[in-house]
Amino acid sequence: LTLSTLFLVPVLPDRLLPVFYPLCFTGVIIAASLSLERSKRFHVSAAIILSAMLLIAIIADLEWVQIISRSLQGIYFIIVVMALVREIASSRQVNTAVIVNAITAYFLLGIALSLVATIIAVQVPNAYNIDLMPLTHPQRYNSLREMTYYTFITYTTTGYGDISPTSPASRSLAVAISSCGQLYIAIIIAMLMGKFTSASK
Repeated sequence: LTLSTLFLVPVLPDRLLPVFYPLCFTGVIIAASLSLERSKRFHVSAAIILSAMLLIAIIADLEWVQIISRSLQGIYFIIVVMALVREIASSRQVNTAVIVNAITAYFLLGIALSLVATIIAVQVPNAYNIDLMPLTHPQRYNSLREMTYYTFITYTTTGYGDISPTSPASRSLAVAISSCGQLYIAIIIAMLMGKFTSASK
């Protein structure tokens, strides 16, 4: 579901984005709540609340509801990333499940940061060098598609430069995104290598 949200949904026609983005986000939230081993009751409750808020945001079509919904989704994805990293750290050996958790956490952190970038792009005038306004319903999801692309390009420090931050808020977020990407890779690789080495010994 995470990979579909990142790789398949963005290539869909603009008219389908308002349908498929919420469906994919809801699926990712529910799948994450069911896959985590610890605090399952909290995660299932959070998934139900976030799915309901996402449905309300779609039906009401109000900008402030959309912002609250995206903010809570971003916070929840970060909580899931922390839970996945905790499970990786507590595992005794490196197996397929640990590697899948590490990859999933990497992508979920990128999605969480892209939600923050989308909120900034929608709320701060001229935050980026592309025009994401006026905020008609489909363009909200276009901005999510553009900001997901921008976030992962920054996250991996590729930096094509076709979208660049132009406001203090977006530049500060760009620093946070690139730092998170590099720190995550450094920490997780060190953790996995340490476990693999100790298991080999």
